[in-house]
Formats: sequence, structure tokens, C-alpha cells
Amino acid sequence: MAKTKLNLHAYQESILERISDLKRKKSTGATSRLGVKSGDNYYLAHLEDVSEVVAVPELKKIPLTQDWALGLSNVRGNLYMVSDLAGFSGQFVASVSSESRVLLVNSFYETNAALLIDKLIGLRDVEAMIAVKSDIPKKDQFAWVGKSFKDVTGIVWQELNIGLLLKDNAFAHVALK
Repeated sequence: MAKTKLNLHAYQESILERISDLKRKKSTGATSRLGVKSGDNYYLAHLEDVSEVVAVPELKKIPLTQDWALGLSNVRGNLYMVSDLAGFSGQFVASVSSESRVLLVNSFYETNAALLIDKLIGLRDVEAMIAVKSDIPKKDQFAWVGKSFKDVTGIVWQELNIGLLLKDNAFAHVALK
């Protein structure tokens, strides 16, 4: 039996096209989220929080910054500070692979921030999932992580509130202490 070859570029383009369509039809995409994997966690990001998903661009490391602050990158003439979401959340600092992507934060936040993720999963419908209680005690949860949901395959997804992440004092201060 011959295996069909997955064209990763075409798959990503298809997802990005669907995201653009949902942004144009905002009312129909109210329950759709962008599913991403970062470290050991699966996150659901609101489509309006992400302006674009790109392959990992060249990064210029900034001296004396946290390990998770990966550096500056020029994306079509705009400088972005790229941060490793898994590293910031206390997990290992990711190694970049062919599946790694960078989420460019929407410009309405008035910051040129970008988040490195391990893998772009695609669009997920929250209404097709079951809300579950998190195993992590409330005092140990990050403020930027919202509700948890379980999909039909058993994967637990957490809402990623990019607005709250950007307001997190630790995230805003990348300099080593």
C-alpha cells in the first residue's frame, strides 16, 4: 500500500486560509480556536489574537536575557521579540524543528511580540469539546491560561489568553536579574 506524502507547506497554507476566512466571517468562527502544541501542553488561541503564523525566522539573540527570550527577528521589515512559550511556562526551552512555528501577535496589542510553538495543530471547535477541571491547583496556574477542554481523542486543551500573557510582569521583563 503506497503512503500518501503529507505536504506540510500546503497543509499550513490551508490552515492559514481557513483562519483568514473565519476572521472575515467573525460570527461563524466564534467557537473556533487555533490549536497549538508547546512543550507538553496543548493550547487554544483566539484567532483574533494571532495576526499570522510563520516558519521560524532567523533570530538574533539579545545578550543578558532569559533563556526563553529567543531574540529579535525581522519579519517583512517588522522587528519581533520571539519568546519560547514552553520555556516561559517553566518547561524546557524548545529546540527548533521543521514543525516549529512562530505566532505573530496581533498588532492591536501594540507590541511586536511573537511566540515560538512546537507545532501548529490547526483549527479546533471548542463546542465539540468537553469542559474539564484542571488538575493544577488554582494558585499554581498561570493567569494567562484559561479553561481546559478535552477533545474526542482525550487530549486536554487549555485556553491561551495572549492578552494576559503580554501583561504578565515576568513576560514583559526579559532581562536577566
